[in-house]
Amino acid sequence: MVTLKIFGDPRIKIPQILETDINDKIIIAYKVTPEGKRFLNYMIKNKNGTLSFRGSSKSCYNDDKWSTAVTWTDSYNNGHTIMDLLIKEYDKMRDIDWSTTHYVLENRLDLNNILQAYDVSSELRTELEKLGAKIFSPKP
Repeated sequence: MVTLKIFGDPRIKIPQILETDINDKIIIAYKVTPEGKRFLNYMIKNKNGTLSFRGSSKSCYNDDKWSTAVTWTDSYNNGHTIMDLLIKEYDKMRDIDWSTTHYVLENRLDLNNILQAYDVSSELRTELEKLGAKIFSPKP
């Protein structure tokens, strides 16, 4: 059964997301610049309770490797709720003409499909696989 939820502008297509989804789903943002640089990020909860995106980039000139994973510190990369962060990020990306697609991963198959579709490698792949193992494992 396919459960992967996909959306672009969170104001036009309101995703079926609960605030508790940060604990048991992986929320992904995939972005592409007009020049072809790609970014794949996943939402994290910071120690202070705010949300932000962490991920890496892949240059259109060096398609073989994703960069080291970082927690982005841009002014728009913080939110008090999932929707707050999604809207801030989407609005900024639209303003600078970047395409953005969001995914809500609900199980290991969803995660594996994203990792394969975007040829995610290196540190980012390891982080996402660890996160998937943690949240998609059966609860005792």
